[in-house]
Amino acid sequence: MNSIKFKERLESDRLILCIPEATFENAKLLFSYVDKNREELWKWLPWLPTNTKPEHSFEFLQSCAKQFDSGKRAEYFIIEKATGDFCGLCHTGRHHSLTTAHFEFGYWLDKDKYGKGYMTEAVKVLEDDLFAQKAPRLVIKNDTENLGSINVAKRLGYHLDGVLRADFYSERLQSYRDVNIWSKLHPDIEKQRG
Repeated sequence: MNSIKFKERLESDRLILCIPEATFENAKLLFSYVDKNREELWKWLPWLPTNTKPEHSFEFLQSCAKQFDSGKRAEYFIIEKATGDFCGLCHTGRHHSLTTAHFEFGYWLDKDKYGKGYMTEAVKVLEDDLFAQKAPRLVIKNDTENLGSINVAKRLGYHLDGVLRADFYSERLQSYRDVNIWSKLHPDIEKQRG
């Protein structure tokens, strides 16, 4: 797994995934979309209440740059090729324990870009790159009621491994949330092609 290198830029037919520079300009752009999508994102992302001004997004981008440089995590801006529009974020990171090693995906999309298949396309680009480098296992986690994220995992052929009950607390919903764990193994892609 240590031989796997995150790329600074990946492309699909319609999208560019790029590691953003940790600049205040990029932080203001990111924060504007976080703020615009706050109501929807707050349903599923527990970090949202701590992101209340552009400075918070700047700190986030600085942290992401350090993690990218160390090879632990890659946080990508998703850009629409045809327009140059910001569409959302998609990330992957290494996860190790005594018994497992895998890469986990996380993502969110601007509400104006819903229904175009962009997130499925973005995750597929990351998936293809990691499997080409022989990543053993890819994981998606999502709230059991987050239908958009669930549909991404299903469209890409991920296996539902199980549900973590009461995995995190949602301030907005004032309840503990159950989380799906989806996975795809390197051998799974051979079966899908076969």
